[in-house]
Amino acid sequence: EAMEVVIGFSRTSAWPDHKDAVDNIKVSIYCRIAARLRKERRVVCIPRRDCVDVLLNGYVFRLYAYHPKEVTLLRSLGMEGVAQALHKQLYLLPLHNDMGA
Repeated sequence: EAMEVVIGFSRTSAWPDHKDAVDNIKVSIYCRIAARLRKERRVVCIPRRDCVDVLLNGYVFRLYAYHPKEVTLLRSLGMEGVAQALHKQLYLLPLHNDMGA
């Protein structure tokens, strides 16, 4: 099972106001992370639409990008359940895990 890592971005107006654009930025981030790790560290990486998997020393790390604006955009589209699930997975649970460390 993969160990989940969340890359959190601070609130800024630089992020787009459309969900599809945010998704495209996140895919670009995943591809750039994978390319850089492959090139500089020779690490096996698999970029996906919603994350990037990194195989390192026999472990799989699943990296997710999170920006609070994505939750706001989902709510504005009437996708409250999806917004709550995303907020829980990528904000609340990592925050809880961090407090236990």
